[in-house]
Amino acid sequence: ISLQAARSPSLEPSLPVEEEYFDLASVMTEELGCVEQVLPAAVLGKKAFAPNRAMSVSSEELARQQYSESCFNMGMAHKEMGNLEKAIREIEHALAGIEGDRFSEALILLATCYVEQGNVADAIGVLESGVADVRCRGTARPTVQYQLASFYEQVGQREKSIPLYQDIYGVDPRFKDVETKMREAILYQKMHSVFSQPTPSVLGTL
Repeated sequence: ISLQAARSPSLEPSLPVEEEYFDLASVMTEELGCVEQVLPAAVLGKKAFAPNRAMSVSSEELARQQYSESCFNMGMAHKEMGNLEKAIREIEHALAGIEGDRFSEALILLATCYVEQGNVADAIGVLESGVADVRCRGTARPTVQYQLASFYEQVGQREKSIPLYQDIYGVDPRFKDVETKMREAILYQKMHSVFSQPTPSVLGTL
């Protein structure tokens, strides 16, 4: 073999030599994926349970409202049938879990049951507590106030009805006959204060 032939490169194609390739992007992606799997459990763990907790509270609230509504309907049915004791018990259960206009309706229904039993004092107590309750608000509040004022008049406490009529008048001057009721109550109070004053003795003026 000649020296030239030994030195000349082979004409046959050589197989490519595999070079080591370091894929930095893949490694970083894998590492970031591991971090993302760890972070929600370690850092965001509390937030991960928030939707479940909110759904749980919402479900409990819905169940409570449904139970209260059922008690209200049962109380109304018992009242219509004349079962006042059962009606009172059911409405009291309903009052523990209802709000808004339904709360005011339940107050008046319960007070009416007591009145039908001849117990106006308890009816007044129910409405007094109801008016002081933060749930007694909105368009139904004047109805509760008006009913309470009417009970005050029935038991001869018309002076207590005046601020109630005034509150109703301030919200809705056209509510039923509240303007007339307010004027009558104020006139009664003035007349009562005049006649309650001691009259001077005739002998003392001589």
